[in-house]
Amino acid sequence: DMLRDVGPLFARREKMHLHYTVRNTHRAVGTRLSGEITRRFGMSALADGHVHVRLRGSAGQSLGAFLCKGVTLEVFGDAND
Repeated sequence: DMLRDVGPLFARREKMHLHYTVRNTHRAVGTRLSGEITRRFGMSALADGHVHVRLRGSAGQSLGAFLCKGVTLEVFGDAND
């Protein structure tokens, strides 16, 4: 869902503020997002706070491992990392 929802970022580099419910089986969601951003723009092309993702629930392993510049993850609940 997240990669689909960031379409405006990929198309027009729009700033994004996204909200999701997360479970501990959702592993590496921030990592997958950062990987796609890095493939398209590079590791440090976005300004700080360009993509803000708010998660509510219980986050799984490697939630934000290897986040690229410009991505912020905020968890309301508990997280392994």
